[in-house]
Amino acid sequence: MFDFKYHIVSLVAVFLALGIGVVMGSMTAERGVVTTQEKSLIATMEKDFENLRATNKEQAAIIAADIAYTDASLPLLVRGKLTGKSIAVVVTGDVEAPTLKGLKAALEKAGATQASVTYLAAPLGLDNKDILAKVAALLGVPGQSQAVVNSKVLAVTARAIVTGSDGAALTSLADAGAIKTSGVYTSPANGVIIIGGAENGKYLKFAELDAPLIKAFQATGLSPVGAESATVKNSYIKDYQSLNLSTVDNLDEAAGRVSVILVLSGEPGHFGAKATADSLLPTPKSP
Repeated sequence: MFDFKYHIVSLVAVFLALGIGVVMGSMTAERGVVTTQEKSLIATMEKDFENLRATNKEQAAIIAADIAYTDASLPLLVRGKLTGKSIAVVVTGDVEAPTLKGLKAALEKAGATQASVTYLAAPLGLDNKDILAKVAALLGVPGQSQAVVNSKVLAVTARAIVTGSDGAALTSLADAGAIKTSGVYTSPANGVIIIGGAENGKYLKFAELDAPLIKAFQATGLSPVGAESATVKNSYIKDYQSLNLSTVDNLDEAAGRVSVILVLSGEPGHFGAKATADSLLPTPKSP
């Protein structure tokens, strides 16, 4: 894992050295001379800077090796953990495509199938009167408020994903512009991963989107895993925990993908690298 504390200290040292250099340069320009002590100080700073660069290069190599080792170890840690399981992914926040690709690969290495990825973005297009009317009619609740239709969309989506018996409803909602779908919705989901977290605080929609969606899943008897990337600026982890979800806060890292799979296999908890995590990984069960 990248050592951010070391990186910050290194940057501070570099800027401090630059600042001292600027001051010394100004003094030299004013006086027109460089004393022996000043020369010695400059030489020492240059040596320290070169040592710092060398250390950073070594650290980068170590980090790269650690990442490679972790990625190579992942199949050994998750093999057979989810054999025959069908896992659904629901995206409500900001997540990079490589993270979704890495998650899909990890699930497959664990023996599972990532059946579908459903994308939901508040307000589900329902702030558009035409879409609101169309979706309300599809759901049999014409004339209802945006809040009521929003709740109905999330309930129908959760039920269709869990039961695998109403894919046509999701197709209709997607055609109406309320949701985006990818994959197959014809088989029941054995597990659900909700990926949230927001890059921009202006678009935090947990109460409007994630909370009612999670409650809709829980009403079916299947509680999702709440996840997000380690780099996301606005975390949903505390909110997920408030609804009694197991959580993983570093889905974009190999360790996070291992944690998600272990949680789905029956090892609940809060895992990752942030202050909201209890540990990096679940503790292996005794044989």
